Formats: sequence, C-alpha cells, structure tokens
Amino acid sequence: MEWSQTHYNLIVTANTETPMFRNSSGLDSFPSERLFGGTDSDVAAQYRENIGSLSDLLALVLAERYPGEEA
Repeated sequence: MEWSQTHYNLIVTANTETPMFRNSSGLDSFPSERLFGGTDSDVAAQYRENIGSLSDLLALVLAERYPGEEA
C-alpha cells in the first residue's frame, strides 16, 4: 500500500482513556460532527464522496490540553 504524501488524518481528543492512546491498531470512535473540522472545503468534499478512503491515510492522534491543565 502506498501512503499519501499530502493528506493524513489528524485526530485531537480530550479523552486520553480512549483506545487510540493504548493501541497501535484497531477501532475507535469520535463525534462525527468533528470529522472535517478545520479541513479545507475542497479536501472535505473529495473525502465525503468516498469516506472509506480516509482509512488509507496515516493518522496522527493528539491529546487536547487546556491552559493550566496537567499533562
């Protein structure tokens, strides 16, 4: 499989108990209303037409932190 050099999934969540932080593979879920948050409208339209193609992209998973919150 060839990885895209221009697109990737960026998943940011405040829930550090989610399986995304414990496993390097498998399934997890997140609110669908955040699916294309911060995504260029042209790119979002491209992936909305073939939502399954998102699973072919690399994913970066980050924990959301707020000012003053302990890590």
